[in-house]
Amino acid sequence: MGVLQQFFPAHGGLARAARNAKRADAGGRVDAAAGRAPEPASELAPQALSSAPIAPAQDAIDAKARAAETSGPYLDAAALDAVIRDGSAERSWPLAIRQNYARATVARQKSDHQFLLVLGFLVAVFTIALDFMIHPESAVTGAWLRALTIIPITVLGLVAGARGWHWIMSVSVGAAPIAFAVIMVYLGLQMSAENTARYLTATALIIGIANIILPYSMRQLLAFNAAFIAAAFGTVILTSPHGYEPYYDYLFLLCVVTAATVPLAFRIERLRQRNFLLNLRAAETSRELTLANRALRDLSERDPLTGMANLRYFEQAFAKKIALANRGDDAGAMLSRGRTAVMMIDLDSFKLFNDTNGHQAGDQCLLLVARALQRVFSDSDGIVARYGGEEFVAAIRERAPGDAARLAEDVRDAVATMKLPANVNSASRITASVGVALAPAKAALPREDLIEMADAALYNAKRGGRDRVEVVEVEKPLRLSA
Repeated sequence: MGVLQQFFPAHGGLARAARNAKRADAGGRVDAAAGRAPEPASELAPQALSSAPIAPAQDAIDAKARAAETSGPYLDAAALDAVIRDGSAERSWPLAIRQNYARATVARQKSDHQFLLVLGFLVAVFTIALDFMIHPESAVTGAWLRALTIIPITVLGLVAGARGWHWIMSVSVGAAPIAFAVIMVYLGLQMSAENTARYLTATALIIGIANIILPYSMRQLLAFNAAFIAAAFGTVILTSPHGYEPYYDYLFLLCVVTAATVPLAFRIERLRQRNFLLNLRAAETSRELTLANRALRDLSERDPLTGMANLRYFEQAFAKKIALANRGDDAGAMLSRGRTAVMMIDLDSFKLFNDTNGHQAGDQCLLLVARALQRVFSDSDGIVARYGGEEFVAAIRERAPGDAARLAEDVRDAVATMKLPANVNSASRITASVGVALAPAKAALPREDLIEMADAALYNAKRGGRDRVEVVEVEKPLRLSA
């Protein structure tokens, strides 16, 4: 048993591949010596990355993409390119690449083994008819020998595959053609010289085909060939009525077929490995492009100063979270009731703050305001973004009447009470005026109209003394004061 496990643990087989795959899953990302170090965290503000809401459908898509990117070991693209360019053997591949190959090998070899076991069984059954055609006297014996050997080996291999006993399944795949060859040799030796030659030649054909189609590593394949030749010629020695001397040419034929097909099998395996590497490189390139596209999208949707969402993101998120919610279903019923609220938030006298404390302090202040707004909106399922300069824009769907007004007051209070940077003049103070536009969801007003209404309400808040909230509803048109 130990000898079999030594040759069939599967380097290129299943057991070691399974262990490597499990190790890759458990270990996650390999260290920098084996793969690529984890990518650095984004330089954007952490609050910005966590608080900018996205449509639920997009959240699910992005979550799946991130899970796919982080499963398994990281790959060093440069090392992968070097392996492809140099054509090096699998044992010299970097650990991360070998682990990926092991993961792919587990699924491929298991399905290949199952197919070969079933195919070998069908061939063994169908050749019983040939026995009856060529030598009816030994056909029944051949059928019994197949039933006593091929069937148990096939069942054992399939059960082992279902139970995860990979090395037993791998041994069964090789044992089936050896057992079939032994039966063919035994039956052939009981026939006339002409039929004996046919049967012995057929066994040489079996080993040649097996060398090409068996999904074995080179070490396993050499062990299989040695066992095949020993079993076949051993049957000649033990059962031939004429001794084994007349069959040296048969032994020579087996050796010639082995010598001709093993290098071909080696070539096929190297082509399979190269095809895997090329596919892996294509997948890695696709992953890198996905990451680059996501990074570009994030850059295009983030404000470079504060790290929060920008107007572009606000427009897209508004269309997904607010505008789509106003549409009816197939029965014409509204998907969401209540009111839509858009807020325009503007820092009061910010130009004076900049002139007094300097633009660097002004930038720090904008960053603090952005974080304060994101904290306020984090539990509201709303959208908040920088509109430009010292102005911000937000939108929510009211869950209950008065939610928008209360949230606007929270925004105003958060800005008024936030702690300013230490380098700011102690007499300086930052406040915000908020204009809120409210409209029934069923009105489905365009985003531009709601922003215009909120901007008008903001104008009234400024005129009313600043550091205050003004609300305008579509049912009560706002009249701008002179």
